[in-house]
Amino acid sequence: MMSEDNCTATKNDGEPCTYSAKYPDGKCGVHTDCIDPDPGGRPSKYNDERARAAIEAAREGKSRSGCARAAGVDEGTIRNWLSDREDFFRAYTRARAKGESRLIRGGLHDPDVDSSFAKFLLASSFDYATTEKREHSGPGGDSIPVEQEHSTTLSDSDRDFLDSVFGAED
Repeated sequence: MMSEDNCTATKNDGEPCTYSAKYPDGKCGVHTDCIDPDPGGRPSKYNDERARAAIEAAREGKSRSGCARAAGVDEGTIRNWLSDREDFFRAYTRARAKGESRLIRGGLHDPDVDSSFAKFLLASSFDYATTEKREHSGPGGDSIPVEQEHSTTLSDSDRDFLDSVFGAED
């Protein structure tokens, strides 16, 4: 039995749909082509104050988790804002680059900054990798002095980004 309140669509099996017609086109939510004015879900926590707090934390060199804490939201919320809001994505990305640059400059040139901590933050928050090379014996197994080389390895995309910000060194 079909009433006037039922969907006017035909199901895949050829039978008429029996769901309630709730849309202007006379169809149910499964079959309508209308845009749902109320897609459901929770309202976004995004507002200017939270966005500014997250961007300022990024400018200070904080991790994504640190930026989320500063904004009073979960890290997943920051990820959602980054994927859903182009203006937030651009501002956050610029702020992260400034924060990264501050850590690099501070870790290299500022005597008040603990360079090992700056390296730790760069590795944990910006995907830098620290490598060490250690040799413990020479040819024939003889003892040799141990030399340590410390270097931070950048990915190609990070190197390209820094080159675009600071200019490539020849």
